[in-house]
Amino acid sequence: MIAQRLSPDIRWIAAAAPAYLKRFGTPQTPHDLKDHRCVRIRLGNDQVDQWEFDQGADTISVATPEALTVDASHAALGQGLNGLGIIYGGEPVLRPYVESGALRSVLADWGSMGSGFHIYYSGRRQIPTGLRLLIALIRELRPLEL
Repeated sequence: MIAQRLSPDIRWIAAAAPAYLKRFGTPQTPHDLKDHRCVRIRLGNDQVDQWEFDQGADTISVATPEALTVDASHAALGQGLNGLGIIYGGEPVLRPYVESGALRSVLADWGSMGSGFHIYYSGRRQIPTGLRLLIALIRELRPLEL
């Protein structure tokens, strides 16, 4: 298999609507999330995504409470925007909502870096034209401003 990087690494953050934070408070450490409503995402392999947080050399993987589990990131975003709980996602996705005030970053000092987007395909010899054009388009458009 061949892997081609399509974006730089992505910082992962937690965020919540101001109304949620006013009602339930703001967690100060990742361990505080056990006392909060967290919107989790079920992955394609039927596992629930673990939230990871880094601060300096410390890395924490948190099994947040499953107040609500969805199967798509846009559904989690909608729940977060509506004040139903804390969400976790890529900073490029959440940034416009944080900048507009619709969401507030939570545990900002604990953001975790993750691998950026890659495309995987078999063989290097003859890349199909459609795939080659798709890769070029993604790199040109730079989705999520990556």
